[in-house]
Amino acid sequence: MVFERSWLWAVLVAALLAVGCGDLDTDLTPSEEDALAAYVERGGIPDALPPAPRKTLDTSGVTTLNHAAWEGILSRYVKDGLVDYDGFWASPDSREVMEGYLDLLASIDPAQLATNQERLAFWINAYNAIVFRAAAEKRAEDPAFSPMDNDFAFFQIRQHLVGGHVLSLDGIEHGIIRGDTAHSAFTTLEAADQQVILDLSAQVLDAPDARIHVALNCAALSCPQLPSRAFRARDLDSLLDERARLFVADASRGAGPDGVSSLFMWFASDFQASHGSSRAFVETYRDDVGGVDFGTFLAYDWTLNAQ
Repeated sequence: MVFERSWLWAVLVAALLAVGCGDLDTDLTPSEEDALAAYVERGGIPDALPPAPRKTLDTSGVTTLNHAAWEGILSRYVKDGLVDYDGFWASPDSREVMEGYLDLLASIDPAQLATNQERLAFWINAYNAIVFRAAAEKRAEDPAFSPMDNDFAFFQIRQHLVGGHVLSLDGIEHGIIRGDTAHSAFTTLEAADQQVILDLSAQVLDAPDARIHVALNCAALSCPQLPSRAFRARDLDSLLDERARLFVADASRGAGPDGVSSLFMWFASDFQASHGSSRAFVETYRDDVGGVDFGTFLAYDWTLNAQ
């Protein structure tokens, strides 16, 4: 269900007044009471918000993308996996470039892209770019922002227009890229929206590929580091391999004597499906695993990955 913010505030204020006044009748229907209860239980987070206004671009005939605008942002503001969110937000020119790129992502139908590799690169870049831009805005509003704030609302709210559909970050990651129909990002959707996710996911992966977990960046310090270049279809496979090698070689994030990333626990089924096990994934991309403690999972640091 999509809620208008004005309606939510009206109902919530009425409910709060009722707590103080006792006799005030808010005249809520049973469905409205259920919606309000769910809203409050989520910490005041609606199921969806209106997406940012986007310019509609003519993408007819486009079958490949070079993601040059996004790569320009990455090369300028990402160093060693850390992001200069403040510098980006302070630059009107850079923000205009980003908005233009997001307009492109919003306008194009991924189905028209030539290959599964093109579509997978599209969704990986879309996820990372949306996280980057949204985290920069959140940090500008609150310098202490963390992506885990408000029970990870950052990832859960459907408010991002991509490929002509309003999606959440969780919907992109778990629904489209991972194809996890058991995840709440899928199961909580209406049937029509679930079908959209199923159709988009079917366009992406021929088989499970756990390397997506080293490609997606959730703006936290423990995430696999955001690269300073975009993902492109022409070298997607080699870049995913490169990011996998870098991640499992990183003792503080990926694998080392203190343990392995919690990603290997949270998404064990993905690593099993594509590599046989989480350990086998590490062994595939790391020559020496003798010093790795596979029995311990590293605590995940959700501090923003800001410079």
